[in-house]
Amino acid sequence: MLHHLLATMRSHDLYNTTLYPHSDRYRGVFGQLDVVFMNQRELERRGLRPSEHVDIAVLRRSMWRASSRAPCKSSARLNRCRRRRPCERRAPLVFYVR
Repeated sequence: MLHHLLATMRSHDLYNTTLYPHSDRYRGVFGQLDVVFMNQRELERRGLRPSEHVDIAVLRRSMWRASSRAPCKSSARLNRCRRRRPCERRAPLVFYVR
């Protein structure tokens, strides 16, 4: 099972204390928030495709070394990232490829 740590990101009108809009005009996402961004090189390196669904799990700091998943998990769609960062989402999460 593959796993990646995701970086926290914010842009323009996105903050931790507000409701997120369902669109992110800077990243070409409209009508949804369940998107994980990964650059093209990392997608190819991991054998993944844009729009492929992945499982997301939250890890507590104490679980990082144990590599075990917390009970909270969801699914998200992969999207190509225009930047060179390996992967990012709107919260610090770990995603697991199904």
